[in-house]
Amino acid sequence: MNLSTIKKIKAAYIRSLKGYRGRFVLAVSILVVVLILVFTLVPQPSVPIPKSILSAVSFPIYYPDQSTLPAGYTLELNSFQLINPGVVFFSVSYGQNKDFIVFSEEKMPSNSVTRQFASDYIPLHTPINTPYGQGIFGAYNNGSGSLKSVISLPIQNGPWLIVTAPSNINHNQFVKVIDSLIKS
Repeated sequence: MNLSTIKKIKAAYIRSLKGYRGRFVLAVSILVVVLILVFTLVPQPSVPIPKSILSAVSFPIYYPDQSTLPAGYTLELNSFQLINPGVVFFSVSYGQNKDFIVFSEEKMPSNSVTRQFASDYIPLHTPINTPYGQGIFGAYNNGSGSLKSVISLPIQNGPWLIVTAPSNINHNQFVKVIDSLIKS
């Protein structure tokens, strides 16, 4: 290509930018560049669950969003464990004594299993409404003579959560922790 050909192509390009089609192409090009910059420069929120655990289960894991937990409650980032195949445990700490709320998540069993669990372990319970459906709140004796607060939450198209806490936990705070759950 010689210099006069390049000048003619450049002039034609500049003329095309002055027309509707040229302005449209320029606007789309700028939009594409802006979107690429946004997706590459803005940090994406990271999931605190190790990838090895996420890939080892067949369901999404629900965990508390630290930014919406009640004041003084902290998701323990190093607490995520795959206890048995298909069962994930993790915890949230709170209070001056560093008490723990322990989450257990597993693949949703049949309705009869969740009903049997409720009748065997938390026969005196009250329903609670959460963003992910209805659960039950009650207390159970863990076999060592002490009571624990417990929430059973079967999530539609998701896992079954069994969440335990010390019996003296504030009920409203406990429910707020459950309400703060987000899906991995």
